[in-house]
Amino acid sequence: MFAALACLLPAAGQEPALPKVNVVLFTPADVTPPKDALRRLTQAGDYTEAFLAKWMKHWGYPPAREKFLDRNPDGTVRVLFVSGKENLASGKYDKPGFDVEVRQSANAKYQLGQHGHVWWIWVYLGEPPLRFQGFEGRGTSRSGGTAYANYLNAPGDIRLTDELAAPFLESFMLKGGIHELGHALGLPHNGPLDKQQLGMPLMGATILNYRQRTKSRETRGYLSPASAAMLWRHPVFTGTAKERNVTPKFSVANLATAYDAGSKSVKLRGMLKTDYPAHSVVVFDSVPGVHEAYWQKPYAARIGKDGQFEVGITEPAAKDGTLRLMFCFQNGATSGNSQTYGIASMLEKAYRTAGGGYQLTP
Repeated sequence: MFAALACLLPAAGQEPALPKVNVVLFTPADVTPPKDALRRLTQAGDYTEAFLAKWMKHWGYPPAREKFLDRNPDGTVRVLFVSGKENLASGKYDKPGFDVEVRQSANAKYQLGQHGHVWWIWVYLGEPPLRFQGFEGRGTSRSGGTAYANYLNAPGDIRLTDELAAPFLESFMLKGGIHELGHALGLPHNGPLDKQQLGMPLMGATILNYRQRTKSRETRGYLSPASAAMLWRHPVFTGTAKERNVTPKFSVANLATAYDAGSKSVKLRGMLKTDYPAHSVVVFDSVPGVHEAYWQKPYAARIGKDGQFEVGITEPAAKDGTLRLMFCFQNGATSGNSQTYGIASMLEKAYRTAGGGYQLTP
């Protein structure tokens, strides 16, 4: 488990410092970083920025800041090379759980400050078959986050024109690395919408599991509209942390569903009453044993100036399930309960299926 993520609150009237996405190449004390690490992580960073910007724009959530990674004067990504206090044989770095040490060592070496940064930690334990076992990520727009991924030292290149599951990208597990960064930025899991035919969602299952379930050799990947909505106003993508520490107070009224026989879809309607402007609502349709977690159906819709919203659930389930709602605010906050940020705050509304539609339960 991660240690608590926290950002220092600024003095009254002072705007919080902009959080960085810190790219880290971490090695145990007795392991030497690969010589090609800077070039490879620059390729990974270039691809990630381009991928996220492409799909955010595709869904109507264009980021004000497409290039969010710090760069060296020659254009390469600023990679923080951090060495652990223990040797490889200690086993301390085989799995996640040492992010506090990474942050402390990086801050001592690079003077980054405590500003609720996002830490993208690539762990190199040595040449294959040695590998870091735990891809993992967690975070919110307010407190920052941490993501872990294995760094593979192998010949090959990551090209901007490659599909997300192209052969080398698959072996490098780039989808997994960006997926965990998504969690560090506050994104939950979601599955595909079959009608969209866009490939594998970034925040969905692994390439292997996706292919096994769909019986395909899919190589394409994409960011869902729900993920795009949640990222849009994150300080990393707006370039400002103004009011980052504000927790919007809100309530939801008149939540109801209606079945549209013409489109065979369910309309979820409601009103958001809030003291802070919100731009979108995201909904995850989860059905036990059918589509949940990595396969839950994601939807997003804009919220009107009057607080009214309508979400089209275009692929309704045939079994009872739960709609999980979050509201996206202009300061980057995402919440479903008006008290906390992030995935754990989702507003959950169970439903029963009836005549093709959904009947919300009290």
